[in-house]
Amino acid sequence: MLKILLHYDENVGSHYHRLHIPFLNLKDKYEIVISKKLEAKDFEGIDFLIYNRFITMPLFGLNSLKAKHGFKIIIDMDDKVHIPFDHYMSKMYETKDIPDKIIMGLKNADALMCSTHILADNLRKYNDNIYVIPNAIDFNIEQFQFKDREYSDKLRIVYPCSLSHKKDVALLFNSFKRLSSDVNLKDKYTVTLAGYNEGNNKTKLIWEEMVKIFKLAKDYNIINSKPVTSYMEHYDNQDVCLVPLENNSFNSFKSILKLNEAGAKKLAVIASNVLPYSEYNEQFLVVNKTMDWYEHIKSLINNRELLKEYADKAYNFTLDNYEINKVNELRIKMIEEVKEKTKVLDTKNTKIISIVYDKEQYSEYETYTNLINSVEQKSYLFEYNPIINIFKDNLFNIYNYEYVGIFSYKFPFKSKISDIELYNFIDGKADVYHLNYTLFKDGTEYFHLSEKYHPGLLRLIELLCNDLGLEYTNKPKHPIWSNFFVAKIDIYKHYIDTVIKPAINLLETKYRQLAWQNSKYMSMSKEKLKELTGLDYYPMHTFVLERMFSLYLHNNPKIKMTFCSCKK
Repeated sequence: MLKILLHYDENVGSHYHRLHIPFLNLKDKYEIVISKKLEAKDFEGIDFLIYNRFITMPLFGLNSLKAKHGFKIIIDMDDKVHIPFDHYMSKMYETKDIPDKIIMGLKNADALMCSTHILADNLRKYNDNIYVIPNAIDFNIEQFQFKDREYSDKLRIVYPCSLSHKKDVALLFNSFKRLSSDVNLKDKYTVTLAGYNEGNNKTKLIWEEMVKIFKLAKDYNIINSKPVTSYMEHYDNQDVCLVPLENNSFNSFKSILKLNEAGAKKLAVIASNVLPYSEYNEQFLVVNKTMDWYEHIKSLINNRELLKEYADKAYNFTLDNYEINKVNELRIKMIEEVKEKTKVLDTKNTKIISIVYDKEQYSEYETYTNLINSVEQKSYLFEYNPIINIFKDNLFNIYNYEYVGIFSYKFPFKSKISDIELYNFIDGKADVYHLNYTLFKDGTEYFHLSEKYHPGLLRLIELLCNDLGLEYTNKPKHPIWSNFFVAKIDIYKHYIDTVIKPAINLLETKYRQLAWQNSKYMSMSKEKLKELTGLDYYPMHTFVLERMFSLYLHNNPKIKMTFCSCKK
């Protein structure tokens, strides 16, 4: 029996529908293990890791665990990668680089699954092995079962929504005003906004804007949100569900889950005639212009047979097409197909090594653990101790490879390059592959900012160049930093022997005083730096050495370079 590790939180709506409910129904077919917070030990003995959107562990490290244990990765996507700039979560998404983390995961995955063919077309640029598996209803779960409605002489209209639907709710403005002014409809309806969750001051203001729209209808209710295990109660004792959707790209990638939820509860549906709902507009009353909400509500108030007709349509449509066991047949097919596919990564005779400073740090590639923690051991050289040792002792058998790259373990996070992209990029046609994230438009800007943040740096580099017989320039063509490059082994070795080693010797002797100036760099607290390295501050050594490869290339113009722009 295949063992599947599911990484999700069932209290999150998308996780509940896309992973929790579906795989509860597959426990007789697969061994299911659920983890909200992943640790390295969780991956032992599994055949699949399946998660929604992004993972709550360092993304870099997942591929090395995959290589070690041999499992496959499937990522579920219920929405597009980028959210609109005016979305209430947009700033947080960008600040935490969530889109970049999602994209890297998508590119590394063995397969993707998503809810609609429209979304699949959008995601195919990241990974073309994608399965369309719609959201579904588990009619065996009590909250999804139809319950006889209490009688009411009013037409009960509900819109269950979340904080992100402010602009969608605004579409109801004109119709709700007209509804309240129609004396013939007085006391014949009630509208309910369900899902209210005040939250903080910012979210409270957004909810208040939506509540104002519902207050226009005069006869209204506001119902607080419910947990995912009981949220379907919002539909109980209701007759009609509204699905207003602004006609925009973001909404077009959504699923028709609200139609299915309303259908399960035998509610008639009034919905905007925009994607994805427009593809199923025979199943609901269609809204093409703002006053259509009012017209359809009036029709349903005056014609209960029409109400029953559309309630039955929504129910039968959902039961026939979106019942969980029917849809799960697609999941089973996906898992069986992905199981048989072996994704062979062509490393093109390339060895990539990651340097870590803690045994608990994750790495995408083979790991060199640098445990040097004192000035006497030359802790101030940071990555250059491992680099020199790797070449000196032929560690990882690097001389058996044509190309070598030696990075900090943070390389994937900083560069936004997945291992698949990296190996595909190294095509054997160049001598050196420049992998930097495009923080700098050119070498001039790179060196200018280097001097700005580390005063005195360029003077020290110029002195080294004079002693090493290198032509100095503050306008190098290639702004390579953090050793984010892959080079042919002979070029890399020549660079270490003719530039790095002699430069270190000069920094420790002739230019010792300049080298031990405070670089003004801080990436951790002084206490943590002292604990890990014995240093009170970051001296100049590594900041000088990082920039020497740009000058090495400047002095060796025959080296064939190619540049990878990693900006997403």
